[in-house]
Amino acid sequence: MRPGSRYLDRSRYLDRNAMRLGDMLRWNMRLYFNCDKCCHTAKTDVGALGDKFGYDRSVPEVTARARCSKCGSAEVRAIVKGDRE
Repeated sequence: MRPGSRYLDRSRYLDRNAMRLGDMLRWNMRLYFNCDKCCHTAKTDVGALGDKFGYDRSVPEVTARARCSKCGSAEVRAIVKGDRE
């Protein structure tokens, strides 16, 4: 399987307690990605991610496909923030 492949091995990310994109949208949560290489932080549109990958996808699944928009690194972390933070 090549990097960034559309068909991920979902068994690696099957965590019943993981936050799903649909839940994040329902609960007004925000999703940020932070690059470990260049320290760039980007706020993402959860609705657009849900449209692209499906609202049943977990945050770890989406994070595995994420790339830094500044340097292109795949070493990114997801930061989930609530409505009041």
